Amino acid sequence: MTKEWNDNLQKNDFETIWLSEIADKSNNLSLVVGRIHFDVFMKFDYLPAAEEREMVHLQSFARARRIVETCRKFWKEIGEEIKSICQAENDRILLHPINNTLKLNLYNTYELQIDNINIEVLWTENGFVIIENLEALEKRLQTIKKEFKDLKINQIIEGQVFQIFEPGQYKKNKEPKGVFSDFKIEKLSSYFQISEILSEPKTFMMLIPADKTMIIIEKIKEKYEKEMGKVSQRLPISLGVVFANKFTPLRSVLDAGKRMLDRPAPLVKADVMVDIKPDEGKWISKFKSDKFVSNEINGLLNEEIKIKEMNRILNFNFEYPVSFEDGQEDVFYPYFLTCPDWITEKA
Repeated sequence: MTKEWNDNLQKNDFETIWLSEIADKSNNLSLVVGRIHFDVFMKFDYLPAAEEREMVHLQSFARARRIVETCRKFWKEIGEEIKSICQAENDRILLHPINNTLKLNLYNTYELQIDNINIEVLWTENGFVIIENLEALEKRLQTIKKEFKDLKINQIIEGQVFQIFEPGQYKKNKEPKGVFSDFKIEKLSSYFQISEILSEPKTFMMLIPADKTMIIIEKIKEKYEKEMGKVSQRLPISLGVVFANKFTPLRSVLDAGKRMLDRPAPLVKADVMVDIKPDEGKWISKFKSDKFVSNEINGLLNEEIKIKEMNRILNFNFEYPVSFEDGQEDVFYPYFLTCPDWITEKA
């Protein structure tokens, strides 16, 4: 894998495989997980053109395929938006030896040490590639040594004499491999501070810098409300975040994310404290009120809803599109789903 990564170093759109490059300036990262609950859609699917909108199961392969492809496109576009947010500030740095006498294992990771300060690197045929977030590395070096204050990473590294160590295993000391001093600094391509773990129609997992987490969660929420708001009550989405330090074992982070994905989307029955007048015998309702406000930014309508659940009254904004792109009213999808007792019994 490290050789494949090295072969793609000159590609500007290449992701990273190193947790230290994904981590933010404080050496923290996060795992964003998302799941679109197809199982809920299958329970509450309906035929919008039918005179009697009875609950039916998902029987059409073509219909199921359209849902799957729409969700696949949704996560793919989310991945592209995340890339634009998580572009690394600095290009990678290569420490190219002028007279190479080192006998090291190709594509192995090592640590360059200066005054007990470790720098994570990968040894390639061209020299050492620093595999850390350079902003975080610069901040750490400036904090530990006062003489590095106000210096950029290139200025700090230039002319230094490094001890080379092979990373130690559990309860084993690091093994020294020599000294590295005669080199020149070269810039490599930029990269995205992300690592896509999983992207399929149903589930999504991606490692990102911790300081970008809330921006990305808001982007996913905004895109979901705009594109899937019409079916949000029958095709719900759940999102989760696992925050961790870059030294946290990746297995533990992924295990926590997997447990989030395994959580079901429970059906909760609550009384809506607004005057909804559903058609008699129908379980789908469309309603409008004087409270509707047009949101010109994303073309959605916004309704403040009050619900009563377990002796609590909760306020929330219910936001969804009610027209097609050409401005015509969409009469094929419900604005809100009412829930008679017979639905609760079958759900």
